[in-house]
Amino acid sequence: MPIPVDYSPVIPPATRQILLARRSEVRRLYKGLKQLPDIYSELPDKKLFPYEPGGERGSKFSINGGKVTGVSVGSRSIGYVEGSL
Repeated sequence: MPIPVDYSPVIPPATRQILLARRSEVRRLYKGLKQLPDIYSELPDKKLFPYEPGGERGSKFSINGGKVTGVSVGSRSIGYVEGSL
């Protein structure tokens, strides 16, 4: 049986709120998203990338089954496979 973990001190409320949000909610909150297929799962799973103006930093939303299942932030390398340069 998994041990419940309270991530609330580590994960900000806004991030907790977006986890398991629907893909349409991410699209509503972030305009001009870059979209790529998720190479590790079946269609229609995808990755959505909102970048800040200038494109140096951004976020990556992993969408599986139409819901957000993961969030990553960082520089442009978050768009690379495995996040490597």
